[in-house]
Order: sequence, then structure tokens, then C-alpha cells
Amino acid sequence: MGYDRVLAGRHSPFAVMGGRILGTAMTASTLNDPANKQLIDQAYQDAQKDLSKAADSTAKDTFANYQQNLKDYTYRLTYGFKPISSTTKPMVVPKGAEVLLKTRLPYLSDAQRREVLYTTGLPSGYPMLDDPEGWGRLNLFKAANGFGEFLTNTTVTMDASKGGYQAADTWKNAISGKGGLTKAGSGQLTLIGDNTYAGGTTVKAGTLVAQNDHAFGNGSLTLDGGTVTLSAKHVTVKGTYHQAKDATLHVNAGDRATVDGSAHLNGTLVVNGAKSKNQTVLTFSKRTGKFSHVKLEGFGKNAHVVYTNKSVKVTD
Repeated sequence: MGYDRVLAGRHSPFAVMGGRILGTAMTASTLNDPANKQLIDQAYQDAQKDLSKAADSTAKDTFANYQQNLKDYTYRLTYGFKPISSTTKPMVVPKGAEVLLKTRLPYLSDAQRREVLYTTGLPSGYPMLDDPEGWGRLNLFKAANGFGEFLTNTTVTMDASKGGYQAADTWKNAISGKGGLTKAGSGQLTLIGDNTYAGGTTVKAGTLVAQNDHAFGNGSLTLDGGTVTLSAKHVTVKGTYHQAKDATLHVNAGDRATVDGSAHLNGTLVVNGAKSKNQTVLTFSKRTGKFSHVKLEGFGKNAHVVYTNKSVKVTD
């Protein structure tokens, strides 16, 4: 709407930018007001009910390209103006701004939502956007798609019984940082960003889906429990791989993982294949252990797992 007003010559870009900043702050203030809690809860329930009725799986998603959407949205935060002062000032997250992500990222704590806002905000220096409280630099579209950086080791606990984003969610940002990710709780989290975080990935419960070759960043991968699903052609684990007896590795047809370091195998392996096709599941520098349980789906009746010092394969 603001962009249309600019194109029609009814408002200047600065007027629209100012309106966005003021509107964002007012919305957070309204959502944080205890007097509005009952109304907010009812509005949320009504919206969920109406949206579920309106769902149409045959409708074309004209906003399916996340990177293009992010580019367009970010442009409309600055309208192409160049920075006029330092671009290296630390991000400031306004007091109470975390409420803006409460229904989008319900499984995160308030502190974690603030970290999401902090790691997805705009650089400093743009005209009008360096307000003292920080509202101007919030990028809510990017924040709605997960962390931009893991500042510390981050535990995400999802409860599938609550439905919605608690049951299944997708993070689309490329996540950097020195911290790592621990997936806990019964829900499913999908990572599709080209991640570079260094602190490693641990799965304790639920499901973590790698939908990018670099979904696990630059650290090790540890399966203490739950399930890791490989849903990219050549997932890379930069460190070591360790799978405990209560964990499951699920590999989709044609996908595989390369572990730069050593691999300790245990627990369950599930491989979806195509009949009479061979498939490499894992490669590594060296191996200890074997999977305790193997389930091969879609292969021929004679299919079996072959272990070597450097790989695990399914052959028929």
C-alpha cells in the first residue's frame, strides 16, 4: 500500500517509511497491553479458523520465491536510499518488539525472539531509520523466517501437540554465527538456508530436516534422539557425525550426506529408494559402529546395506 502511494505521487518515500516505523511501534504497544489480551487471543483463534477454511492447495503461490520476496521487501524499507552515516552501529531491538513475533515463532522464548530481531535487522546509516529505540531497522519479513545468526548455542523446543508452527516450521534464512543449534521437543523444523554457523547441530527429539546441502552449517552433527531427514542431494557435515541408539537417520531417494570427519553409527536408518537402484547414504573419513535397525523402502527384495570404512551404501 505504501509503495502504491509513492508510485501515485501521493506520499514521499520518507512519509511511507515514517508511517511504517510509527505503525510498527504502535502495534507492539497494543499487543503488549494486558487490557487487550482477551481480544488478541480471540482474534488469533478467529484468524486460524478462517485461514484453515480458506486453504486451497490448487491456488498458485505467487510469492513462492523467498529470496526475491526478501529483496523486494527490503527495498521498500529503504526505497533505495543510500546510507548517510556509519553502517556499523550495533543493532538496537526496541523494548517490547519481541511481541511482534509471538504468533509467528511461538516455540521461541522472548529472549530468543529478540535475538531473531537483532540478527535480521538492517544495517545502520540509512536516512530516517536510525531512531533511538530501533523501530526503523527492524526487518519483520526476514525475522519471520528464523534467525539470521546464532550468537550462542540455541535450543529450540517445539511441541507438536499444539499444532501450527509448533508442529512444523521452516527457517529460510542463511544462518551464520559462532553458536550452534539444538533441536528439542516433538515438532519438525526444516532448514533451507545456506548456513555457515560454526557451533554444530544436535537433535534430541522431534525431526530436523536438511533441505539445503549446507543446512547444518560448519560444525558437527549429533543425533542423541529424534530424527534427522536428509532432503537435499549432497548434504555436507563439516565436522563429525554421531548417532545414538534412540535416533533415526531418514534419507530420501537420491540424497546423501558427506561427513568430513569420522562417523559413529547406531540407532535406525530409513532409506527411501527407487526399485532396483543403488544408493550411497553416507561417506566419511572413518567409521565406528553400525545401524541397529535398517528399513529400506522402494528398493528390490534383495536390497541390503553395505558398510565400508569410508561409506554406507544400499545395494540390490
